Amino acid sequence: MSPGHHEGNNSPYNDDQPPKRTVNGLPFPEKKRSIDEHGYECTKHALRFRGDDWDIVLNNKRDELTPAFTSEAATATGEPEGNIRNIRYFLDEKHRLLVKFDVRHRAQTPSSVVQDRLATYPYKAVMALYEPRSKKPRPHGYQTRQTTTSSSFVFNRRPHPCVSSYGHCAADVGPNGPEFRDEREEEEPVEIEPEQRPLPVVLPYA
Repeated sequence: MSPGHHEGNNSPYNDDQPPKRTVNGLPFPEKKRSIDEHGYECTKHALRFRGDDWDIVLNNKRDELTPAFTSEAATATGEPEGNIRNIRYFLDEKHRLLVKFDVRHRAQTPSSVVQDRLATYPYKAVMALYEPRSKKPRPHGYQTRQTTTSSSFVFNRRPHPCVSSYGHCAADVGPNGPEFRDEREEEEPVEIEPEQRPLPVVLPYA
C-alpha cells in the first residue's frame, strides 16, 4: 500500500494537512492567529454603553473619555495601558456609545476570556462623564394648538434623512456602520411654510 493512500479508499490523504472545512461547498474561512516573539497577540473587541446622549460626551469630553476608557479597560484585562490600542468611537442606531478597540494580551489567554473581563467591568470613570440632556417639563395646563400656522410647523417637523441632529449620524455612514463625526455632513433643510389658501370671495345676492 502506498503511503499516500488509505486501504479500501481511493482518496489520498495527508497526515500533516487535515481536510479543510466547507460550508455549502465553499471553503470555511480559517481564523489565523499572529503571535509575536514575546508570546502576545492582538485581538479585536467591542463594548456598548447604554444611554441616548453620548454625542454630548464625544463633543465636549472626548479628551477625558479616551484616558478614562484606556485606564479602565487596562484594569479589566490586567494589561498595561499601552496594550489597549486603536480605540474608535461610534454611535449605534439608538445613539448608544459603541467602542471598538484592540487588546494585546498573552496568547494563552483566549480572546473570549478577555472579552468577558471587559464586559463585566463597571467602567465608573467612563460613566461619570455621561450627561443626559435635560428635558424641560411642559407648563401646567399646556394645550397643543393645531389651528395656527406656527403650531403646524412644530408638530409637522420631520428629521433630516441623513442627520437627525448634531452628532446623531444616519445608519449608512462609513464602512463600519454609524460612525460618529465631529462635523455636520450637511445643513438641515429650511422648513417651508405651507401655502396659504385664498379666502373665498362672497358675491352679493342679486
